Amino acid sequence: MGPGDYYVSWVGQNQMGRQVGNGVYFIRLNIDLKSSFQKLVYLK
Repeated sequence: MGPGDYYVSWVGQNQMGRQVGNGVYFIRLNIDLKSSFQKLVYLK
């Protein structure tokens, strides 16, 4: 992927399709051979 703005969305569900609770989640985004780690605070 080249430089630019990209959009990622998450509907707040786990792998089983259940709604997750409030908390801090860690996100890993893999693109080509690069990885990016981010911290997400999820509040309903």
